[in-house]
Amino acid sequence: MKPAAKNVNDYYDSEDAREQEEQPLIQQLQEEIRTLKSKVHRLEAQQEDYADTAANSLAAKEYQGLSISFASDDSAKPSNCSLSTSIGHDGKLNKAQIKIDDDDDNDLSVLSSKGWKGCVTLRGKMYDEEEETFLEERLQEIETKMQATLLQSLEDRLSNRINLRRDSNSESDSSVAAPGSRIAEPANTNENVNVNANVNVNANASFSGSRMRHSFMPMLRNIHGITTTCGPDGSEEVKFFLDEDTFTMMILSKPWSKDWVLAMITFSIQISMGLLILFDQLQSDSVTYAFSVNIPLISGQFLAIILCLSMQTDIMTPVEVVILLGKKSSNWAVMIGEDGSRSTALWIKRILFPNVMKMIEGILVLVVSFLLILQSSDIIELLKDFTALMVVSEADNIIFHLADRGFLGQDLQERAHACRDIEAVSFSVTGKTKGFCIRSSFLFCIICIMISSWMYIVTGQINGDYFEDSFPGCDKDYFITSKERFGDEKCYGGHLNTIGCGFEGGDCINFNLAYPLCKGENLIDVEENVGNGMCDDTFNIYQCDFDGGDCCPYKIQRDASFGDGQCDGGEMSTRLCLYDNGDCNTLVSDFPECPLDTLANMSGSDGIIIGDGVCDGGRYGIESCGFEGKDCNIGQIGQDLSHDNVPPFLLKSRISKDGSRVVAGMYLANEKDTSLKGLVKNYSYNSTTEKWVQLKDIFNNGSASTTIAINYNGTVVAVGPSYNQKTDMSTRPDVIGVQVYRLSTVDNQWAKLGQRVIIEHDIVPNLPGYNIDITADGTRLALASPKFYFQQEERGLIKVFDLGPSLQWQQVGRDIGGDIHESLGYHYLHLNSLDGSRVFFSSGIDGDSKLRVLELNETTSEWGLISDDILNPFPRPPTINSAGTRVAISSNSISASSPGKVQIFDFNQKGLILRQTLFGKRSSNGDGFGYSISFSSTGNLLAVGSINTDCIEDYSTCVTGSVRLYRCEPTNPPTRQFSIVPLMLINGFQNIAEESDRTNDGSTIGMDVAISGDGSRLSISGYDFTNKQSFIKVYWVDEIFNPKCLYCPVSEVDFSVLEPGKRFKVELLGNATVKENAPGGVPRALRIESNGQRAKLPGIDISPSSMEDCTLIITIYLESIPHNLEELKGWVVGNENGGYDRSIIMHDATLTGMGIGLGYKTSVWEDYEFRSNKTVLPTAGQWLHAVAVFRQESGSNFYLDGGKAPIAPKAMNGPGTPDVYIGQPMNYTNHYSDCWIKDVKVFDRALLDDEVQRFYAAFRDELP
Repeated sequence: MKPAAKNVNDYYDSEDAREQEEQPLIQQLQEEIRTLKSKVHRLEAQQEDYADTAANSLAAKEYQGLSISFASDDSAKPSNCSLSTSIGHDGKLNKAQIKIDDDDDNDLSVLSSKGWKGCVTLRGKMYDEEEETFLEERLQEIETKMQATLLQSLEDRLSNRINLRRDSNSESDSSVAAPGSRIAEPANTNENVNVNANVNVNANASFSGSRMRHSFMPMLRNIHGITTTCGPDGSEEVKFFLDEDTFTMMILSKPWSKDWVLAMITFSIQISMGLLILFDQLQSDSVTYAFSVNIPLISGQFLAIILCLSMQTDIMTPVEVVILLGKKSSNWAVMIGEDGSRSTALWIKRILFPNVMKMIEGILVLVVSFLLILQSSDIIELLKDFTALMVVSEADNIIFHLADRGFLGQDLQERAHACRDIEAVSFSVTGKTKGFCIRSSFLFCIICIMISSWMYIVTGQINGDYFEDSFPGCDKDYFITSKERFGDEKCYGGHLNTIGCGFEGGDCINFNLAYPLCKGENLIDVEENVGNGMCDDTFNIYQCDFDGGDCCPYKIQRDASFGDGQCDGGEMSTRLCLYDNGDCNTLVSDFPECPLDTLANMSGSDGIIIGDGVCDGGRYGIESCGFEGKDCNIGQIGQDLSHDNVPPFLLKSRISKDGSRVVAGMYLANEKDTSLKGLVKNYSYNSTTEKWVQLKDIFNNGSASTTIAINYNGTVVAVGPSYNQKTDMSTRPDVIGVQVYRLSTVDNQWAKLGQRVIIEHDIVPNLPGYNIDITADGTRLALASPKFYFQQEERGLIKVFDLGPSLQWQQVGRDIGGDIHESLGYHYLHLNSLDGSRVFFSSGIDGDSKLRVLELNETTSEWGLISDDILNPFPRPPTINSAGTRVAISSNSISASSPGKVQIFDFNQKGLILRQTLFGKRSSNGDGFGYSISFSSTGNLLAVGSINTDCIEDYSTCVTGSVRLYRCEPTNPPTRQFSIVPLMLINGFQNIAEESDRTNDGSTIGMDVAISGDGSRLSISGYDFTNKQSFIKVYWVDEIFNPKCLYCPVSEVDFSVLEPGKRFKVELLGNATVKENAPGGVPRALRIESNGQRAKLPGIDISPSSMEDCTLIITIYLESIPHNLEELKGWVVGNENGGYDRSIIMHDATLTGMGIGLGYKTSVWEDYEFRSNKTVLPTAGQWLHAVAVFRQESGSNFYLDGGKAPIAPKAMNGPGTPDVYIGQPMNYTNHYSDCWIKDVKVFDRALLDDEVQRFYAAFRDELP
């Protein structure tokens, strides 16, 4: 027995090892014994009650041969009965079949009387009425005996195990099992219980494959049946059962049978789905989720791996089956019904092949599950993917149960029934050790591979290795940010939204499709902020669609003019729309104070292009916006009223006396197409939008003329015939004479007012209606026929008409006829607008022309002469005040051989008396001064337009024209009551009235000037050579002229204010500076104390060719006066260029002290020829007021503090520099004074003594 003991000792390496292994088993067996004893006692106590109870019909194996006897109250009972039973894994009676061998051949009624109610006898077996096997009878004593036998068996096994241990410890020669067998148990001798009955080691914790599938979710894999029984020799024996799935159906069926094909289809489905999922995972961007790993996710992945391994039995079961059924002692051939055909090929085909398929399916599912676990970005996604994959894994079980329940047909149902509880093999406990070790090792390897792979990948994820490998172009410094942002399905942007970073791992793809250019280091949290309904300046850029339309609406962005290179007004030009996407940046830079956002919300801001050279009018024509980016002129009202291809001298314009309407007449609408007849255009000013609105045109039967007249408010328009017509009245009577139109207030349509007014017996060559006029109320009309023949002589004829009650024109007074060759009304015809009681017209032609004035005698209805004719050579139309008491006539303005002039006459008792004659700024032959003139209603304001006569005949090559405004000042001397009103000059902007601006705007202006009745508005017509357009522009008089300041300079600079060059541009040169705290309490002034320090007034040309007369005023503080006047000449302001040019000098020995430059060396203190060497110097240490008045070729004056120098030398100045310099002349050294300069003024005329005194008085008042 020693060897046996040695074998035991070999099995148990030490006494401690045996203690640790045997003690739990002994405790388990003892607990089972106590449980079974309790159950036996309970069953014995209830034996009688269980005699008539029924047993549940459950699937289990049958065991035959148990004899039973029936106990019944009825004496007549069947005999020779036998019972077949089936005992389940839990030790309970599952199925019973009763066989009755009764000689008396009992029938149904006898059986029923014996307690077997509802039963019939059929083929020796007992069934119920539904022909299901009757199992309701259950005999308690059989189960009691079975449990008692089991209890005895367990007690014997426990006793043997204790004895084995005791013998091993004492090293005695006790009898033990063969080597490799751990337990030798006595055979079961209970004659009432089949020794082959399968029972579980743990009777209470019983289980079976079928019962398990009803206990857990259908998708979870059942554990194949493993039961332990007592073998015939008393040893512990294990029985192994195949899984209930389609692979078992394949094992038990022949190839290409129905169940075999079903198994193959199921396998194909599993493999296909698994491969599709695997392919999808391998194709997807696996790093999408690589940067979202965190502690909860890592923990979830680890638990998911464990759960996957525990549930994926399709890998382990095939290994175990192949090992067990590969033994020679295996009963595999019997199991598959091929007991007589046992061969290797058959084993491979029926055993190995199905299990290999099962393992492949399990491995595939495991691999896919592992990939899903690694690629999951959150716990919920992990569980969803894992659960979904379990459906693929459980497909073989699910389809098996569908077949088992009959859903796939009866044949497959029977085959599925046959696959239940298939015993694969039985083996002893000792015999199973090797196979189980292989399976355990295989499982351990899988666990190690998965866990180590998972740890490797997680480590790479945490360290950013995968981030760097997947996105080599994405800086690893961004890894921390990427971990937080990648995979959250929201575009963060910034440095992650790049190609190198895979557009944030794909999170930004949709965002980039919507905003492909919205990228940048500072553009972060883009998806949350762009297009969220709130404007964010960070994203208010074109690339981000202006914050997704939150800042600048999409209707603006999609407009064709948005960002087209032109600055458009309205909402486009606002800050939120990035100033028309950058088109308005120049405007914003040049005019930062332009309130674009405010103007955009105002009516009249849309449809305006700013800075395109065309004045569109509207809200941007203000100084802060540069007068529409310099498209408009200073003071312009509304837009340019342009007319393409209309010659400038064929356009006649009128402005209503209230300034609200403009009428433009043109006998040709297009000079290039004479077939297009003329028309009259009408415009009404909309003060809300600040634009001119075009009304319906007047075509006048295709015979519109340049001869037009309008009433006070522009609602009545008289249109003369076109002198382009050569039609006789007999052929075109509809074009002869004058037609008056009135604007309907209902529909804004023009309707004829009265009949067409004609002169009887007149014909086209007589030029009927050549000149016309109408009164302010539109009820009196005058027309002239200057070529009217009477007694075969050209005399001219004028008629006046009133609008009668019947709205027909009726002649007022007699005809006004002329003498021979007087051609009445050829040059002009006017009524005084108030009542039309006086008529003013020309008599004679060209150089012989005169002004004639007649007045209507209401008593005699005669037009009588009220003044002598006034000579008016080469005239242009005069202007009359509304009362007819003042008239201004223009002479020689169209003559190239004489200077133009304007004469102003007033009426007195004797007739017209001359009040004043006006000449041009630089009067010369052909200067065209007075080409057009216009009075206000009172006659106190006079606008005068000038055009060089060279441009009249050939306008296509000429840029010329200016406008001057004169105002009647009662305080002025009688001989010069009308004073010129200075132009309003603003630094950097054009004033249309200034002649020098013509070269800048490329236009001719001044062909028609018309001032409104109240003197507030002025219309000016002209021609734009750049755009080939005739135009009419309307201006505010007070914004292009300064009526409130008759003494304003053409340029000035005041260094004492913060922005000395705001109105007039000034440049500081060299190291000149404006310093604070100047002497005498002046806040600041220009400091000149060394060579090179100077300031410049650019563009201010005071040369005689530009300003025949001019005046310079300077306010200066001399720090000191040098002793040697030769070394330091005290030049302070002027255009000195080496010829004693127009300048002021404060100390110079050559000029005997103070003086002015007059073109030669002279003194203003004494006669230069008889000089006494007396030097006159100013006083240093105080503020001085110095004035120089230059009159070319006439006496000029110098003033100091209001005192005039005694000598007035004749000025003979040369051109000098084209700019005015302050402090020191250009290109000269040592020509300066050590001084402070407060301000400088430049006038384009010679101031009078009283004007100089006014400025000096103002100087004293301004000093602190």
